[in-house]
Amino acid sequence: MRRYRRWVSFAAPVAALALLASACGGGGGESGEAESQGPDFGDIPIIDIAATPREEIEPGGEFVWALSAYDSQYNLLHPDGNLANVDRIMNAVLPTIWDYDETGAVTPDPDYLVDFEYDESGETPVLTLTLNPEGVWSNGDPITWEDFQSQWEAVMGADDGYQVGSTTGYDRIESIEQGEDEYQVVVTYAEPFGEYQHTFAQLYPREYTSDPERFNEGYLEDIPVTAGPFNFVERDDTSQTITLERNEDFWGDPALLDRLIFRGMATDAMAGAFINEEIDAFEIATDATAYQRVQEEAPHGVIRRAPDNGFRFLQYNGSSEIMSDPLVRQAVSQGINREAIASSTFEGLDWPSVLLNNRLLLSTAEHYQDNGGDLAEYNPEEAGAKLDEAGWTLAEGAEVRTNAEGEELRLRYVYPAGIQTSQNEAELVQAMLAEIGIAVEPEAQDVNVYFTDYIYAANFDIAGFVLISSNPFQSDSEENWVMPPEGSEDWGNNTGFTGTPEIDATFAEALTEADPAARAATINEIDQMLWENGMSLPLFQRPGIFAVDSDVVNYGARGLASIRYQDIGRVAQ
Repeated sequence: MRRYRRWVSFAAPVAALALLASACGGGGGESGEAESQGPDFGDIPIIDIAATPREEIEPGGEFVWALSAYDSQYNLLHPDGNLANVDRIMNAVLPTIWDYDETGAVTPDPDYLVDFEYDESGETPVLTLTLNPEGVWSNGDPITWEDFQSQWEAVMGADDGYQVGSTTGYDRIESIEQGEDEYQVVVTYAEPFGEYQHTFAQLYPREYTSDPERFNEGYLEDIPVTAGPFNFVERDDTSQTITLERNEDFWGDPALLDRLIFRGMATDAMAGAFINEEIDAFEIATDATAYQRVQEEAPHGVIRRAPDNGFRFLQYNGSSEIMSDPLVRQAVSQGINREAIASSTFEGLDWPSVLLNNRLLLSTAEHYQDNGGDLAEYNPEEAGAKLDEAGWTLAEGAEVRTNAEGEELRLRYVYPAGIQTSQNEAELVQAMLAEIGIAVEPEAQDVNVYFTDYIYAANFDIAGFVLISSNPFQSDSEENWVMPPEGSEDWGNNTGFTGTPEIDATFAEALTEADPAARAATINEIDQMLWENGMSLPLFQRPGIFAVDSDVVNYGARGLASIRYQDIGRVAQ
């Protein structure tokens, strides 16, 4: 299984936001009877997009959507294309056979998939997909089973020339064949895979997946073949825009907008551009200054907000000498007042300080449960007792704990320079842990090498990240928490550099379970193990705060839901 890294720093500048990529962590769930046991966000809804029936929207107009980067690789399967901004663009022009609602529940997108069956009654599971026979690529080719087979073969390296980001899901497939006709895809899995919807999240045409050169370079600075409600028009380096137009040949509901324009720009320039009506929407996230400016200086704008499909957490380096002890990691977590960190981060945003006590299911997701127990509570006294037990004691009159060899308990908190939120967080943690005898040394490092030289290199004791997800599948999250394959020293996406065989085995068990409720129960067991292991400390679900032109509907803070691009439009006011 190839590994690819998708961690991002919190409130990062443009260079880091280019890595704000796709779905490293599973955020939701699928249809089932259980409801979320998540915390109360008060009057903040779980989705806020000004939902409006299509018949109430007059077709026409354009929508300028600000993105934090102007990317060049538009093959999401390529390592350089696995980015959130690219995902936002390509979902408007590619087949997406599954839809997700605001709780992460998965249903077929009837524009592409009219029926499906996952059958586990035989020796190996078989997924049968019945495609919409009206589906056609912009090059005139029909969308058929051959597109699925070709993409699977490309991802699995049928030719070593393919540059692929991840094989998750594809590596469990044994064969793909034609069913009753060319519009039926029969996928046979080598082993049970409960999250079969994870595979083929987006589909590329066989014209560009059957050849490694076209796979690697065909969507570089170009989007040559599409099959969505919008078609690609141009990529303009001068204005840093990607322009799409309504696909007049689309067989589903036609796009209401004439044009959809994505504009790359610096995040600190977005508020001004919105106020000047140069863009029609942007993500505020936790920028309190932008939040205030939009409300005071943009009478044409509104704020839309919902908990986002991502979360903020503190990462501990389990390979460092001090943090390799799970008891020390637990003590550090219990010595940190997460409520104070959340309150500081959300100051000026009118956002509640709701804590997250689950790494694998977000608080707005179906089947969420609080797994933290006592380990999630701020308890300096208990933290001190655990440090004593671990051999780090505080001598009378001393400020810093020492071990039997006289070494002081000092931890390096590494954060990206120039990001005030991250600096504030580091300083808060420093003050809190000082109260239990831990000396924290904040280190600001160049954001351009923050991950490569410090996080991936295990050159830290504590650090903070946001983990963003663009789908609800736990199979995307597995590599963040499991150990390297036998014989390998590559920890991949696990930047905690620790784990247990029990966690690995339980993850493998969870991903074979097709029943969403049963799988979620096992996923919650894993999160309880992660609390015991103490490899990280979840803080809060990321705020989804957007500034949007007030006449734009069916767009905004979508929570865990997918975007229905053809329904975005404008209404008279």
